[in-house]
Amino acid sequence: MLVLASLLLAACGGAPPQVKPVLVQRADAAALAANRAAQVGNDEEAADLWRSALALRQSVDDWSGAGEARLGLAQMLVRLHRPDEAVRSLDGMPADALFAGLQRARAAYQLAVIDVGAGRLVDARGRWQAAVDLCGAACPISVPLQNLDARLLLLEGDAAGSLARANTSPDAAPVERAHAGRIRAEALGELGRSAEALAELQEVIRLDRQLAEPAYLADDYALQRRLAQAAGEGVLAIQAEERLARICAVTSAPACRKP
Repeated sequence: MLVLASLLLAACGGAPPQVKPVLVQRADAAALAANRAAQVGNDEEAADLWRSALALRQSVDDWSGAGEARLGLAQMLVRLHRPDEAVRSLDGMPADALFAGLQRARAAYQLAVIDVGAGRLVDARGRWQAAVDLCGAACPISVPLQNLDARLLLLEGDAAGSLARANTSPDAAPVERAHAGRIRAEALGELGRSAEALAELQEVIRLDRQLAEPAYLADDYALQRRLAQAAGEGVLAIQAEERLARICAVTSAPACRKP
């Protein structure tokens, strides 16, 4: 009778849903909570949650999940202005074939961005090339890589090449369009075309206000101040200085720490 009842239940309701193992459920929950915390600006909480997710993924030999956790943790550490810790979280990933190619490319890209911030241009260029090679032809992060190339060209002294390389395509994500526009404005300034640079920067400021990211806006106004001074736009330079000061009074954006 018990066997018959079980067969009848199986026939009526089908096989019971497969329940994920407890550790996998906990890892999934930690990753989801980390993403939610990051979306609302709770970066320290997000970093802690990514650490929990990473430990759980590693314990069950989930390399794909561990890769995402390491990338997520590094992103939070950069936002918390702890780049050395971010580098440690990504250490070895680009060269480790146990991670997927795209994850290795994203790790190399993140490391290159950190190198740029630290002024390590030779290292950044090498990691940029590694990311390009790992990502391949149909690369999902091609626009960020193109804009990083433009940034490197500018820092390497090739303002004209940087201006041509920066990708302001309307198909790109707003954050990348703003990044590219800021690079173009800097390149135009280096080429002595300050008025054009200021015009370019206006669209960047509009985008960054929508993104509501203090670090980006601080970069924008620091650049606007410098360009306005070069163009002889004294009133605009004073306004940019005031806007930058208000942002820096309530945030520790990198531009606020520069002389």
